[in-house]
Amino acid sequence: MKLIITLLFTIFISIPIVYGQENEEPHNCRITGIISADMPRGLIQDYYVDYPYSLERLSESANIDGWGIASYQSFGDTAIIDRGAIRAINDIQYDVIIAGLERTAPNIILGHVRNCSAGCCAHGSDSIPDPHPFIREKDNRTWTFIHNGTASKPLLYELVGQHYLIENPLTGSGIAECDPADSDLVIDSELYFLLLLKNIEEHDWNVVEGIIEALRQINVRSYDEALNFILSDGNTIWSYRLDRTLYYYTDPSYSFTAIASRFPTQQQEDWITVHDHELLEVNAGVEPVIYDLCDYLPYVSGTITGPLGETVSTTYINTTNAPFSTRSDANSEYQIGCLSSGSYNIRYRHYYYADTIIQNVEVQLDDIEVMQNVILRYPGKLAGAVVDDNMMPLEDIRVSVGGTSHRAFTDEEGNFHMDSLDLGDFEISFIDEYYNDTTLADIHIASDSTTQLFMVMHYPTFITGVLTDSSGAFLENIVVDLSNPSRTDTSDFYGEFSFDSLDAGNYELSFYHINYADTIISEIEALAGDTAQVDIELRFLGYPFLLGDANMYYGAWPPRRIGNDVTYIVNYLSVIEACKPCSINGAWGSGDVTGDCRVLGSDVSRLVSYFRGFIGLDYCPMIPPQWSNGNEVPDEMPEGWPPCENIPDHPVFNKVFR
Repeated sequence: MKLIITLLFTIFISIPIVYGQENEEPHNCRITGIISADMPRGLIQDYYVDYPYSLERLSESANIDGWGIASYQSFGDTAIIDRGAIRAINDIQYDVIIAGLERTAPNIILGHVRNCSAGCCAHGSDSIPDPHPFIREKDNRTWTFIHNGTASKPLLYELVGQHYLIENPLTGSGIAECDPADSDLVIDSELYFLLLLKNIEEHDWNVVEGIIEALRQINVRSYDEALNFILSDGNTIWSYRLDRTLYYYTDPSYSFTAIASRFPTQQQEDWITVHDHELLEVNAGVEPVIYDLCDYLPYVSGTITGPLGETVSTTYINTTNAPFSTRSDANSEYQIGCLSSGSYNIRYRHYYYADTIIQNVEVQLDDIEVMQNVILRYPGKLAGAVVDDNMMPLEDIRVSVGGTSHRAFTDEEGNFHMDSLDLGDFEISFIDEYYNDTTLADIHIASDSTTQLFMVMHYPTFITGVLTDSSGAFLENIVVDLSNPSRTDTSDFYGEFSFDSLDAGNYELSFYHINYADTIISEIEALAGDTAQVDIELRFLGYPFLLGDANMYYGAWPPRRIGNDVTYIVNYLSVIEACKPCSINGAWGSGDVTGDCRVLGSDVSRLVSYFRGFIGLDYCPMIPPQWSNGNEVPDEMPEGWPPCENIPDHPVFNKVFR
């Protein structure tokens, strides 16, 4: 019994614990930081190893490219850096480092698990140590930095500048695989770190002002960057969110504050969401101070009024070519901010007024406020009536305004009405399953007025006909093509074809069949509500046969009865029962009239060549389908029977058969 229990316990502990997956956007890495004047016991072990979404757990599947830890034992100390190439969840050294930090209880700890996407990267190979945290000694302080996201390296190179790079050369954290001499191996995060330090220096070591200026320089040039970071100088932690998730938690007793790109507990609980463009300044024993970078970025502002100067609140404003939006307040004022430099199309929408779009609102690189006051207009209306050719009202005709969701149906009097329409020029469509659909272009909808339309919908036009040969016999399976609109029909047993629901006008018909000459009839006039009758006699070409068909006899009459192999294979390739005379769209394999299923093989190679497109068709006298019984073959060759005629690339065959 003891052995069984031991085995079960062994199996249980060998099964990895799988926790619920978070529903968040993809992250390039994961970051966690803690600051405390008196680090609570067990906290580091929980946040970095044990909790469901601890930093170690987050390295299980996605963040598999090594790990890095920076710790300050006391405030103002030099940071200690530990890093590894093996994903944290598989690296015993990671557990050893965390256990040691749990014992020593440093005042500040920053942790990073990497999911590399640029620079020195060998994803999933467990071969390159995580270059995060990056570290620099400046102003008698040790600065450490971890980044979660991606940023444009060309933009960062430009902003950092060559002079600062010469004075502060890139190091790649001293990792051989991250040699900064090769620009392809440089990591965007290290350039980002240098840009922050450069601006902090230029602002006389006022860290918040320097960070805000660095972030402003990036954001006014591009809003496509992912800029989450945690920065520390050994006394304070600063953290910023943009385009990745970020949370913080402050213990009610202020014993510690933690920041994480993913809260480590199963549920969010008391973790507070950091919003895009928010910068946190975190010191031990106090609540974090939050700065909104949007206060330092360009914005478009103004007032929104109606046609009579009335205030318009709760107007929804958004940029149609960028992801920014807001609403006007009770005073009709609005501000849409956090903009980069560039040109914006701004839409103003209100349930009572017509939509308004102001195009090409320019925001310059050095702008802070761009004024854009807007006067909304009352919406337009559309009304009218729809009748048929006899001026009788048409009910249930669908009326649609192109490019919008506005639509209506006519009532029993044929009338329709739509209001709250946008202003401008639109296509108005009238649609019905029986009458010809009609679209009117460039119908102008004006402010606070009704555009009236009167529409006559015409009865549909038909084109029909009967196809025969020179003897008057009906021709079945003739392909009939109609031009503009492009439609196709096939004649039935009685040689009839038909096209309905056509507009009045001139049309062209084309007739195709493998046994008959191509025929095109142009300038067929079809009148509104009328039927154009087109009866055609098609010229017989003969029966096509495959080269090598043993049924064909070139010099005498009647044709010989051999070649059952051809019929067998034709039937096989057309997925029908073999060993019977058959037709594939008029191409006849008429051998094997006796039902003898022997496959002789004499014509197989030619047949294969035919189906592969190497050879074409011949039109010559051969057994037509009505002569499949040998007793019915005439004693003499029929009068007018066509001579042999080689047609290697017959257009009818290409259209119908292939």
